[in-house]
Amino acid sequence: MLLSGRGRVEIRQGQVEILGAILSKGASFKVRLGRQIPVFSPEVKSIVTGEGFFRWKVIKEDPIPSSWRATIDELLARPNSTVVIVGQTDSGKSTLSQFLLNSALNFSTTVGLIDADIGQTDLGPPGFVAASLVRRKVVDLRSIRPIAMEFIGALSPSKAFEESIDKVKKIKESLLHYNPDYIIINTDGWLDNEGIVHKKKLIEKIRPDIVIALRQDQEENLIKEGSYKLITLNPSPHILKRTQVVRRLSRLANIARFLKGAEAKVIEKENVLSLENHEPQIGDVAAVYENDVVKGIALYGGVVEGKKIFYTRVNSFTKIVVSNINAREIIDLVKSKA
Repeated sequence: MLLSGRGRVEIRQGQVEILGAILSKGASFKVRLGRQIPVFSPEVKSIVTGEGFFRWKVIKEDPIPSSWRATIDELLARPNSTVVIVGQTDSGKSTLSQFLLNSALNFSTTVGLIDADIGQTDLGPPGFVAASLVRRKVVDLRSIRPIAMEFIGALSPSKAFEESIDKVKKIKESLLHYNPDYIIINTDGWLDNEGIVHKKKLIEKIRPDIVIALRQDQEENLIKEGSYKLITLNPSPHILKRTQVVRRLSRLANIARFLKGAEAKVIEKENVLSLENHEPQIGDVAAVYENDVVKGIALYGGVVEGKKIFYTRVNSFTKIVVSNINAREIIDLVKSKA
């Protein structure tokens, strides 16, 4: 079954598998806008939806391609490996990342996850590279709390070519200190000619053990003989194609979740920096730093009596760096909750 929409689902009988995570009777999960959940079980007799709006599509096959399941054997053959996933937009990179994460936890205790898809990130806010150490299986990547973030300040690495690569490398090195059994890195969908160059340089810097390419012609573009194992997979035939409107709404919801409980902070102008001399606009997304460490995000609320107002959950910081990623649509919501 393929399930999309928005609401909550409860398992009433039997068991289901969601991207490698097993849920039994009494378990429930949320479905959020812009995401399609593949629910698989030959046993389940009924599941009942709670409040919400859903679209159901029943399919007579495993929603996870057999070639995807076979990649687990490659992980088993290469313990302590780093996996980089590349592919076009809406090819299933995040879905594959989650499936590999949950599957790896069947035979390991800790898996490092890096979300470098800065335009449609799940682990961190838009414009950030985020990382976490995962010890239990998840139904939704957004349920994972990031333990480290790096700020890019753009929705595509085309706006920060070298910086985006360096920050993925930096955040991977920070994860290595925790000795995870595996590291899985999800990348963005920028794969035109310049995007291919970007991915090749990223792979050269990251030095993964496995590269999984979700497109048939990636092999010719990415392979470097002897440097890593290349696995070329077809995209899943059941991936949800999202419109630009849905993508925008998903980004706004993601920003809002990082600002729950935010408070208004008055910031002296000398502590506010802007990327590329950008003049801050109401609703702009910013990174909150303590020294050189990203501690969280903020939303620019404007100027009051000559001082800049930001909404953030972070209490201790030394500077705020403003991007031109704008989320003005949720500024009133954030203010009302502050």
